[in-house]
Amino acid sequence: MREGIPGSELVVFERSGHFPFVEEPVAFFGAVRDWLERTC
Repeated sequence: MREGIPGSELVVFERSGHFPFVEEPVAFFGAVRDWLERTC
């Protein structure tokens, strides 16, 4: 799916189930922040 969406990237959160924003908030929001800084 990632290959079909231009500008997307895959981030795997090894210690999370369905809620990485709760289970790994620092890593999750860091990944979102980094992506936004690169693409916006």
